[in-house]
Amino acid sequence: MQAQRPIELFQFCPQCGAPNLHCEPQENNSRCLVCGFLYFFNPAVGNGNILINEAGEILLLRRAKEPSAGCWDTPGGFIEAGETPEQGAQREIFEETGLSVTQLEYFVALPNVYEYTGVRYDLIDIFFVGHIVGEPQIRLQESEVTEYQFFEPKDIDLPGIGFDSVRRALALYISR
Repeated sequence: MQAQRPIELFQFCPQCGAPNLHCEPQENNSRCLVCGFLYFFNPAVGNGNILINEAGEILLLRRAKEPSAGCWDTPGGFIEAGETPEQGAQREIFEETGLSVTQLEYFVALPNVYEYTGVRYDLIDIFFVGHIVGEPQIRLQESEVTEYQFFEPKDIDLPGIGFDSVRRALALYISR
């Protein structure tokens, strides 16, 4: 079964309860044909973080769960309501690695698709670059991450990266 966009899963109007939601293919909104309520399904926002140690190596984490369980990824995740992209990046880095990285520089934003439990979520992933000073004391969030490794940029196996936006961001970073 192919993952569905959230807009395709709504069967009833969230305002009046009518079973007449109408959505045009490739549109990002649904209109109730009874009350006129218009609901927009815009992309969620995530972050990915290219963290560099003093040797110039990039920190990658192996994902513990789907989607892309067992694949390499950068520290990151969804930005929560009320957070700036930088705050979300710092929170995700700390949650997944125990590292406090305060100096993050915007690098690139890329569209992505995140398929989870049969639902296809469109995302905008914002990537930052940060530098790890000193010997890192990494503490993994075991529910999310099974291992970590620092890689020389030239040694990163891009096809082994779990998400397209992360592959593209790493390729852009490595090529600069």
